[in-house]
This record gives sequence, C-alpha cells and structure tokens, in this order.
Amino acid sequence: MVLSNHFARYALVPWNEGLAKADEEAAFARYCFAKIHGERSKDWDLRLSPAQPGAARVASAVDAPLVQAVSSAFSSRAKLVSLSLT
Repeated sequence: MVLSNHFARYALVPWNEGLAKADEEAAFARYCFAKIHGERSKDWDLRLSPAQPGAARVASAVDAPLVQAVSSAFSSRAKLVSLSLT
C-alpha cells in the first residue's frame, strides 16, 4: 500500500557528523520537523531516506493515528506487510 502525498509531510534533514546511532538520527529528524511544524509534529510517524555520509537526507512524516487506522483496517481482511511513506 502506498499512502498519498496529501497525507505526508517532508523535510530535508541536513548531515550532522555528531550523530552516530539510528536513534540519534531519528531524534534529529524529529527536531527538524518540530522546527518547521511545531508541537503538532510530536505524534508523527517518521521515516528517513538512506544517504551516504556527508549528504542530507529526506524525511517523511505521517500522523501516527492515520498509520494505526490503516494498519487496523487490514487486520481482519488481509495482512498489511508495509506502509510505504514515499
């Protein structure tokens, strides 16, 4: 399943050499969204694109309740394997 861009937000996350772990990168991406969208971004489900060291990354965000609703809609009829936020 692919979710429409209408429901997603995007941010360009700059390279930060001080980040060594995936959870640090995710926290930095969340910080970038908070700078743009404020408090409402705290409950968004975030994804980061892969990138080479030194390169910026694209991050996408969708309201977490929407992701949960889509997942639960498929629980009785079919197995939702992936929700692509591209």
